[in-house]
Amino acid sequence: GGSPIPWRALNGRYHFLVLQSVLGSGTDMPWTTISLAAVLPPTAQIVYANLQLVNNSTLARQAYLRPASAAGSYSLYVGANARYLTAITPTTASVYNSTYGEIPTGASNNIEYQVSGSDAFCSVFVSGFSEP
Repeated sequence: GGSPIPWRALNGRYHFLVLQSVLGSGTDMPWTTISLAAVLPPTAQIVYANLQLVNNSTLARQAYLRPASAAGSYSLYVGANARYLTAITPTTASVYNSTYGEIPTGASNNIEYQVSGSDAFCSVFVSGFSEP
């Protein structure tokens, strides 16, 4: 089911023509599963992921991605410094940062994410995959 996703193939890697959102505004502090079934075929072994973090805290925050059930480790990390007071008006501005990488999906076709504080949130986008 679902709509076809436009893609191109190059050297055994499949790249989507448009990033596919698999998580928007995630704030979970314990490791939480992200299902990739809507955007990846069951034969995918590696996902190309973009992890974005917006920090609304006065403390630095981090977000992590890892293969499903890979306890004690992570594959992708992004940090964002504390929000700051702008000089132009008496207001604060959130801090944004992002990173990109490859994460094994294994047979489950899932990955997991975590943020270091609920006052920050992360989004995850998929740009493609590879098969064995």
